[in-house]
Amino acid sequence: MQVDTLIVGGGIAGLSTAWNLGQLGGERVLVLERESAFGTHASAQNASILKELGEDSLTSELERRSARFLRNPPAGFADGPLVEECGLYLIADASSEEAFDDVLSRADGVLHEILTASQVRERLGFYRRPVTRAAFFPRDGRVQVPRLLAAFAEGAREKGVHLQTNAEVSGLLREDGVVRGATLTDGTEIRAKTTVLASGAWAGALAEKVGSRLRFRPTRRHLLVSAPTATVDPGGSILWHIDGRFYVRPERGGWLACAGDQTDVDPDRLELDPAEPRRISSVAAEAVTGFPSGPPQDRWCGLRTFSSDGSFVIGADPDLPGLFWVAGLGGAGIGCGPELGRTAARLLLGRAVDEPWVRDLSPGRFLAATPRS
Repeated sequence: MQVDTLIVGGGIAGLSTAWNLGQLGGERVLVLERESAFGTHASAQNASILKELGEDSLTSELERRSARFLRNPPAGFADGPLVEECGLYLIADASSEEAFDDVLSRADGVLHEILTASQVRERLGFYRRPVTRAAFFPRDGRVQVPRLLAAFAEGAREKGVHLQTNAEVSGLLREDGVVRGATLTDGTEIRAKTTVLASGAWAGALAEKVGSRLRFRPTRRHLLVSAPTATVDPGGSILWHIDGRFYVRPERGGWLACAGDQTDVDPDRLELDPAEPRRISSVAAEAVTGFPSGPPQDRWCGLRTFSSDGSFVIGADPDLPGLFWVAGLGGAGIGCGPELGRTAARLLLGRAVDEPWVRDLSPGRFLAATPRS
């Protein structure tokens, strides 16, 4: 089988890239997903939070652009709203005021409200720990991830993109130093002019086998949903500590909580650590008044994959012609995915991309730091 663009991975990165390629007129595009459904790993195993201001200016710009798409997608794109604007409280304590002020310095153009001490006490009375800085972002909220992924997939199909599940890639095809497609575990070869690695935690290992110098860190993070409690407002806002070590939001009549763990992991051996949900419950009980002490309704862990410098990787591999990356999305795939897919599609088709940060995302930035052996 021969295609122009082969996309390995059917999560937010792969589907957004495929949809944007379809919109721009890309031909003979094929998406391969190893699982029986799209977006079952990192894209589904997260808190589905839209937070417009990220940890740095680049992430913030990508999140703001993606937020505009999510709030106002093209007519007929999805079968309902993609964002529930429940609002987000961003908070800091005395040890994190500098980080808070840095993030707020990028808030021009983002609707927000700086809270006074009395407003903090009034609105965040359920939060037990000291709060020295707080802001409210009324348009932030929860992304309807299944709806978003379904819309990207269906919209790509309508433009002629082929999508295939239960298609696990065992390796990339390399001939004369050029990546020319991929081989599936059943032995099927799919040849392509360009192979896009959008397979999250598995992308780095596939490329390393054929000589790429790029390196990635798959990591694990745990979340839980507490038992239902009458103290939770189902329509309430998200509470997010500026350093990312703790956040909660309403979910299924209880609290969805995370305590910010991050442990390196083999994605093929991803297992829940029973101690981590207990730690989350302990941290949450100390922070949130009335946090249920009983067994949680649900608990799980998901994957977050980072490049060697922690930032996104979008563009052609510096060593291997025919190989293109949409990888290293870390914990920002849902918030930045629409814009990253747009950027990737334009680069793949040779369209002009004038944004100055495209160079910052390029895989070529790693050349000096990783000399050839």
